[in-house]
Amino acid sequence: MEFEGVYQNSEVFINGVLVGKRPNGWVSFSYEISQWLDYGEENLIAVRVTNTDMPNSRWYSGSGIYRPARIVVTDPLHIKEWGVFISTPVVKKEYAFAKVNSTLTNNYSEVQHVRIIQQVLDEKGHIVAEQQDDYSIAAHKEQEFSQMVKIGNPKLWGIDNPHLYTLKTIVRNKEREYDNVRNSFGIRTVVFDKDKGFSLNGIGMKLKGVCLHQDAGMLGSAVPPMVWERRIKILKDMGCNAIRTGHSPFDPAFYALCDRMGMMVMNEVFDEWTVHKLDNVPFGYNQYWDEWHARDLTDILRRDRNHPSVILWSVGNESIEQAFPHGKDIARELVAICHREDPSRLVTCGNNKHKEANLTGFADEFDVVGYNYGHQFGMYAPDRIRYPERRVIGTENTRGNSTRGYYSFPVPEDYRMGWTSKDEYFSSYDGWTRIYGQENEWKVTRDLDHVAGMFIWTGIDYLGETSWPWPTKYSDFGAIDACGFPKDAYYFYRSVWNEKEVTLHLLPHWSWEGREGEVTPVWCYTNCDEVELFLNGKSQGRKRFNDDIMHLEWKDITYEPGVLKAVGYRNGKKIAEKEVVTAGEPAAFSIESDVETIRANNRDVAHFTVRVKDEEGRTVPNANTAFNVEVSGGRLLGIDNGDPKYVGSFMETRQRTLFNGLALVIVQATGEKEDIKINITSDNIKGDELKVNVR
Repeated sequence: MEFEGVYQNSEVFINGVLVGKRPNGWVSFSYEISQWLDYGEENLIAVRVTNTDMPNSRWYSGSGIYRPARIVVTDPLHIKEWGVFISTPVVKKEYAFAKVNSTLTNNYSEVQHVRIIQQVLDEKGHIVAEQQDDYSIAAHKEQEFSQMVKIGNPKLWGIDNPHLYTLKTIVRNKEREYDNVRNSFGIRTVVFDKDKGFSLNGIGMKLKGVCLHQDAGMLGSAVPPMVWERRIKILKDMGCNAIRTGHSPFDPAFYALCDRMGMMVMNEVFDEWTVHKLDNVPFGYNQYWDEWHARDLTDILRRDRNHPSVILWSVGNESIEQAFPHGKDIARELVAICHREDPSRLVTCGNNKHKEANLTGFADEFDVVGYNYGHQFGMYAPDRIRYPERRVIGTENTRGNSTRGYYSFPVPEDYRMGWTSKDEYFSSYDGWTRIYGQENEWKVTRDLDHVAGMFIWTGIDYLGETSWPWPTKYSDFGAIDACGFPKDAYYFYRSVWNEKEVTLHLLPHWSWEGREGEVTPVWCYTNCDEVELFLNGKSQGRKRFNDDIMHLEWKDITYEPGVLKAVGYRNGKKIAEKEVVTAGEPAAFSIESDVETIRANNRDVAHFTVRVKDEEGRTVPNANTAFNVEVSGGRLLGIDNGDPKYVGSFMETRQRTLFNGLALVIVQATGEKEDIKINITSDNIKGDELKVNVR
């Protein structure tokens, strides 16, 4: 019986007998249950979760069986769970060698003579390579067998063309087949260099990464794969090419999506080691460390090591032990486990006590030294001199705080200070832009060749670790809000990370009744060379982009209703226009879906974006209009608007409100082929309805 995730302290019983327990709520695990079953009779499987010692996490963890579980039936001779390991030690243009290690379990009472067949299938299912070898495995024995498969003219896995192969492993003899499993894999080369930073398939690039927690806002920790798929699409459009799983392993479906969509992953396993971090989180993983850490780490390594998206293991985050002499011994043990289970990848750890980690020798235990806020602590430059052989990565980097669609006035000249408001929201003007905010952090990372890249904290807002006390429930660090709606910060990263698309984004919105005649600075995030700004047809000046401040500013714009227009140029040629128009009063709701069709599989979801428009069809960006939701043909999973301070039920369908112009409804398909229909109504303005086909 396999469990992909149970939070936490789970115990599994078969017919009243305790089969096993697992304290760690983030890892996947399984139990062999054959000996406890009553064959031909009814069997009772019970799972008890004891999640009463709280708080036990610094962020929202969820509780219970929050990922899929299944029963797997095998022959007594079978391939062990996660028992096929694929690496590609040789990659050339003309050919590649895949090394396949297969672990077999023989529960028969006699030796078994078998043939292990390794078939490599391309994306159309055609066999492009094959290797067959004969072996013997003793009775009641577990044994690993190694084979090499040569693949001609390999297609490489990359972020733009994430080509995947399937390895079909077959175990049989002349009479019958014992077992077969399929594993997706990719062929690619990953290099972290002390001088040149990171390269994929021989092409140097920066890791343009985000840290994420595993929750999905209103859905908590039980996240359907299509929710992750939408979020990864939004991140890729931003130019993001890597995700750090902070600070725990994610759902297996997440890694499969990253494989398919071309998103690299720093796979992080632990947040806490032997010492708990915070006095107000007294029941952390440290109490289970001695007994469970080696097994938990080993299982995650085996589970995820075939994913081409995983480019680096991280075994910790800001551990207290980095500042103490014994910390390096723990680090050495964890790195050794990683190298034993997966010699093909390097290992890092997110360090924040840099001077102490250098002094104790802690940092030197890792293949790639991870710097949390390395620029902010002023460590990149001096450590480059002291440790020129060190491979370096920014494992966590400052972004700042912002609330989607919220702006504070006046905008201060002194950008060294972040600022908030009496409403306990953060302004979308980047108050930290001059020192450690998003702009300078990227500039430093970009210009230091030896730094492999950066991972901003965070890509998306998440539940817990709030900057404000209750009723605030979401963090506000993300470039994207908890619903997946981009903030203004998103467009900064898009302007410097997404080199393939033109970015021309203006802020703030231009619907400011009551601010007529007041100074309202206009910012522009862009990858154009020059931008000219117009207000109601009158030029406000043409500005040229420079590296001093990585956005354009028109500081002295006096607000008047109408049309704010930006015209972007490259090499003197106009390439883009962007208009922000003053909206009228809300007149009608509008619904959009991210999909037209989903499957009746009890798993697929549709995301419905709800907004309100004026009589001219213009979106009202500051609307907090109330609405009601009716859903048929599907299962309502939640309704949210990204407001960090909303404290009602995500399942409440009456008198919900937009937050700064937007809300999101997520509906999941059932097992019935009945189309999903969503209807938005309001007491004051015209509603809307939309249908998604279910097949």
